[in-house]
Amino acid sequence: MDTSDSLPSFADGTAGSRFVYAAGALANILLGLVLYPVLRAAERRGASLTLRLFLWLLVAVGIYIGVIYPAYSGAFGVGDFDDFIVNWPHRTLIRIFEVVFGSLLCAGVVRFFAKSFGEFPESLTRLAWVPYIAAAVIFCVAGLRIPHGLHLMIISVIPAALLGQSILVFVAPVARRVRKEAPPQEAIPISPIAIVVALVFVVVVLLTAPGVHFTAP
Repeated sequence: MDTSDSLPSFADGTAGSRFVYAAGALANILLGLVLYPVLRAAERRGASLTLRLFLWLLVAVGIYIGVIYPAYSGAFGVGDFDDFIVNWPHRTLIRIFEVVFGSLLCAGVVRFFAKSFGEFPESLTRLAWVPYIAAAVIFCVAGLRIPHGLHLMIISVIPAALLGQSILVFVAPVARRVRKEAPPQEAIPISPIAIVVALVFVVVVLLTAPGVHFTAP
């Protein structure tokens, strides 16, 4: 999202600008936290496997994207959280803290959600890699529509697609180690509703990839 208006309260280095830079990651974490009780309720009530998997992806991947972003920005010196710490003293030390603390949070998120992921009666490798590859391809295709976006593709779109969802790379092997016993194998059925939701999401991503421009009142 972009605006041509210059608002002093959101100038670089102000509290307003720092909030904007952190808003994306915070929104992902907040959405995951808000929907986590819904996921737990669906698990307790034995909701359909399709719904439970959808909610698991929404909650776990969303929270993971939010906590890995500071680690990525700290490691490579790019992205929103690099702008978040602009003009702060001891920048190198802060970046090291971002990497260490962010990595610990990522490991904790993987471990926390591995238990519930291991309860799905399907091939855990399939359940992890199919959404990982599908989402990565869709995001990268959408990124191609960003005007003059090669730089953003390299520093933002590709890392978000590959690293932001990397919980799906790690969670299957961890889930197999922490679960007490494997549930009976059962194929998760294809859901027409899930397919429609996915298609709507893909269309929205592709349409909004170039950005949304607005004028503040």
